[in-house]
Amino acid sequence: GKSKKELSMECLFQCGRCRLAHYCGVSCQAKAWGCGHSSHCKKFGVFGSGDRAVLHGLRNSSDLNGMIVRVEETMGNGDKYKVELIGMKRLLCVKKENLRHLRPASIGKHWSK
Repeated sequence: GKSKKELSMECLFQCGRCRLAHYCGVSCQAKAWGCGHSSHCKKFGVFGSGDRAVLHGLRNSSDLNGMIVRVEETMGNGDKYKVELIGMKRLLCVKKENLRHLRPASIGKHWSK
């Protein structure tokens, strides 16, 4: 994707739903929505089975912070998730606040075509 400097802009607009995608304007956002953003856009902080996320803020296992996980399932009333460490086949139960959305590769594209 293009940076603010490359676009000669002071600020980019942010998707109000997922807060991960950024756009130069309304027409750019509409193009991105039609080209695939709609299929993976979720409310910020909500994770579903198969989503990838980054571990963040773990105290007892701080060595795992920054590692990428795949969400397996929601536990309890949605405040915890069972996740698998990518490439390690290790399952963990983590609190919702210890997961950060992993920005999908397609989100960063500038939809000027």
